[in-house]
Amino acid sequence: MALNYLMRENRNSVFVNTNQDKDLILAHLKNKMDETALKSAVPIGQKNLIYFTVFKEESYLDLLEICLKSIAKYTPTPCLFDILFITQESFVERIKAFQVLQNFNYDFHVTKNTNDGVQASMKKLKIFNYKNIDDYKNILFLDCDIICVKNMNIIFNHIYDTEYLQVASNGALTHSVWGHRGVFWNLDYMTQEQANFIEEQKPIPFNAGQFYFCNSEKMKSHFENVLWLSQAWPGEYFFEQSFMNFYFTLNGLCKKTVINNLMRFINIGPVPNVNLNQPAEKIQPIGNWTIKDNKKIYRIKDPEAQKERVSMDLLGENDHIIHFIGLSLFGSSKKNFILNFLTKNNLCL
Repeated sequence: MALNYLMRENRNSVFVNTNQDKDLILAHLKNKMDETALKSAVPIGQKNLIYFTVFKEESYLDLLEICLKSIAKYTPTPCLFDILFITQESFVERIKAFQVLQNFNYDFHVTKNTNDGVQASMKKLKIFNYKNIDDYKNILFLDCDIICVKNMNIIFNHIYDTEYLQVASNGALTHSVWGHRGVFWNLDYMTQEQANFIEEQKPIPFNAGQFYFCNSEKMKSHFENVLWLSQAWPGEYFFEQSFMNFYFTLNGLCKKTVINNLMRFINIGPVPNVNLNQPAEKIQPIGNWTIKDNKKIYRIKDPEAQKERVSMDLLGENDHIIHFIGLSLFGSSKKNFILNFLTKNNLCL
């Protein structure tokens, strides 16, 4: 299945899609980063926050509700965190109708709707526009296609270096992915310095569906730099994930000491021969469950290799957060898969 339609090029940039202009952008970015390095990483605020972004596709409201139910089920009260929804005006009342919200202190940051999911993915970077952001010290972002199967309070008890964005990587990835379909985690241009960094440090890109950070002047500046880069870059990119990895990973600004060990990624694709004009409900993830060595395994049929590809073992002792990644394309398709996952694992919400 071609993935080109998920890529974007910023046609509104004042820069031209040439190597010369890209070098100029990176020179500007370096100056911004030098200024950011001088800012304070001292925490602002006292409270903890989990935030979500949900726009455009109503089917993602269903995923959001499932995620909130999973948090409420496995996290004892009182929660050590508040919940924030960055969303469009038309979704506010729909979210307020979730019965599960009675378990949380919550708020909304309402912004304009987006044209597509790629634009919606950038909204998570605007967390510092929230009016009450300075009330919070520790901040966790979660995608809607996530369920939580352990006490989420534990995350906010971790001691970590506030200089770094805390991230999680799919265990199936290696540093070689920077060359293979690298634009999924990178931009369409790389300096020799970045290439040397990859060769020497062998960094593994992170999945932008969850990250954790300390609210500080320095982190706010980092997020502003990423937003600036996303607006200036004239070349190809893949959602916000390209910009976040280009900035944080290739500059050594992220760590994996908090959420990485608590994450489990479940790939629910690929889904071949998708007709994007058919109802989303008809586009089902492909795969089946089996039991091996008393462990539940999800097998995905690979249409290219014509053989089954085994995904990770599920629900390990340290798994707190399960992120259902992969190109099922629509929220309703992911919803069906997640509900099946909950049933198979006797996780009744």
